[in-house]
Amino acid sequence: MGLSDRHLIRSLSRLPFVDAGELARLLGEPPSTVHSALKDIFDAHIVGRVNLGTAHLEPSQRYYLTSTGIVEASRILGFRTLSEYVRAYPMSREWIRLLIGRMDVVAGIYRLAATMSPGADGYRTRVEFRRKGLFDATIVLHNEHSFGIVARGLPCGVPHSATV
Repeated sequence: MGLSDRHLIRSLSRLPFVDAGELARLLGEPPSTVHSALKDIFDAHIVGRVNLGTAHLEPSQRYYLTSTGIVEASRILGFRTLSEYVRAYPMSREWIRLLIGRMDVVAGIYRLAATMSPGADGYRTRVEFRRKGLFDATIVLHNEHSFGIVARGLPCGVPHSATV
């Protein structure tokens, strides 16, 4: 079974600036399936991509929903208004700017989560960003074992859950 646009758009809503390899491992999908699905929605201008790297991570193409993609995601995911969608997912201009500014932390969390994922079809790993509590993020594996992440300087205003 292929990766549906709905599932891919939901995943990109919850994991802005994830790269294709990380996304494939987090979703338990073959990389070729994820690349093909991303190409389709990229060609439809639903997602954009930027080439970003950090001092500790090699550059990679990181995907995000465009303005068109945010409107489409809101519709596909059943939100009555765009405002509801933006409250549920980290898609405000300020949040996107903060994420890019802390890409080293965000990418590190995604890479760690992808490394811990089994990479098998049907197994999904969640990344949950936290506003309050002991951890800035939590990685929850398919078997519900979880690992807390303390990342100094993670931007404020993060939704409590970014489940894929």
